[in-house]
Amino acid sequence: MEKIAYIDESGDTGYTKKSTRYFILTAVIVDDAFMLRRIAKNVYKHKKDKKGVNMLHAYNESDKVKNRLVEEIEQVKIECVVFTLDKSKIYKKDPYMHLLEKLVKYFKEISINHIVLAKIDTRKSYNNKIKDLFIVNNLKLTLTDPCLEKSLQIADFYSWCIFSYLESDSDEYFNFLKENIVFIR
Repeated sequence: MEKIAYIDESGDTGYTKKSTRYFILTAVIVDDAFMLRRIAKNVYKHKKDKKGVNMLHAYNESDKVKNRLVEEIEQVKIECVVFTLDKSKIYKKDPYMHLLEKLVKYFKEISINHIVLAKIDTRKSYNNKIKDLFIVNNLKLTLTDPCLEKSLQIADFYSWCIFSYLESDSDEYFNFLKENIVFIR
């Protein structure tokens, strides 16, 4: 069975005083994409306040929803690799592309050939630049919307937990997931 990596980012790519210190790409790696979709659907189905959006987004979710996500995730085997960039140490590089280049190199080394990434709707030329990076490296890339690919919603939860830990030292949810997380700096 082919391993698939679902990628989500956290942090911003700016370098102003209001910008985040960290920018991260989180890769949730599984053999069975259906399992991740099932987790997202189960948690969403039991969510009380749906606000008309058919998806989970960790930043906006209640503690009850986050706790349920942790419970569901703890029942399955999920690998997580996090590519981190401390922007105070690298100045004026494009953090997103910088980490994508690291990610591509890493995945080529460990033979993961299928990556699913949330597309950036407003930046067609940037999406094309991302596609080119993957084509040149012979990796299959799927750019899609997290509403359509529920597995990206689980990657979003991991990314939010890890970013909250790095940026704000908030380990409330990170501690439940940390044993299956590998950091690449």
